[in-house]
Amino acid sequence: MSEERSLKEIQKEWPQTLKLYIVGFFGSLGLTGISFSLTAWEVFPKEILIPVLVLLALAQATTQLVFFMHMGKEEKPRWMTLVFSFMVLVLLIVLVGSIWIISDLNHRVMP
Repeated sequence: MSEERSLKEIQKEWPQTLKLYIVGFFGSLGLTGISFSLTAWEVFPKEILIPVLVLLALAQATTQLVFFMHMGKEEKPRWMTLVFSFMVLVLLIVLVGSIWIISDLNHRVMP
């Protein structure tokens, strides 16, 4: 079974957790600022800008998962990581299936 930790042991981890939150917050702000700046100032053409924004969005999602949700830092077995991976798989199936159906209908119905 799991051991109960004292309040003093838990409080020793707080400064480290606060540092992680601050780094994650400023990292997210930086990625958001970069995305906004690239879009507002039209630095890249549209064909290049969209993949760059997708990569920045994935970087921001990873930053938030690691720094705020502490993904991958739980004790074994890693149930939260497993549940998150399953959720991503289901979302990808729905997304790819929807795009496939819409493109197939577009091909069949449109002249």
